[in-house]
Parts: sequence; C-alpha cells; structure tokens
Amino acid sequence: MSPLAGAIATVLATSDEKMLSAIQSAGADDLLEMHVWLGGDIRNLLGLWDDGLPLPHYFREKGIDHPDDMSLEVLHAVRAELRGEEVIQ
Repeated sequence: MSPLAGAIATVLATSDEKMLSAIQSAGADDLLEMHVWLGGDIRNLLGLWDDGLPLPHYFREKGIDHPDDMSLEVLHAVRAELRGEEVIQ
C-alpha cells in the first residue's frame, strides 16, 4: 500500500459519515473552504509535520513540500476515493 493509500484509509476510518458525505459532495471551492478548518486535523492525524514519516517523504518526492499543501492533496484524494474516481498515486 502506498503512503497516500494509507492516508486515505486513515481519514476514511477516522471520519464520521456526515464528514465523509460533505467531502464527497464538495465542489472545488467547497473543498478549499473545507480545507481551511479540516486541513490542520489532517496534518496532525497523518503526521505531515514529521519529515521522518513515509507520507511527507512521499509528497516531497512529488514536489509538494509544505504540510498545508500535502493535507489538501490528501483531501482531494479522499474525495476522489469516495466518488469512485481514480486516485493518482
């Protein structure tokens, strides 16, 4: 399992149905607005500030260096997973 797939699984397992429904139905602007208050929780949950963990390393290899940007990528990936869309690894 890739670090991103693990992150998606963690967010899905720790979020309630109301939150998952909101993420699934969010448009692009809604997702950005949601990230303002949900991004910190994702960063803390997944340890995105810890450079020694696989997920931050995974994102840095892809040119995504800031944990805030990483958490937005996770949120996009979770939404894609909930919609049955392809999650680009």
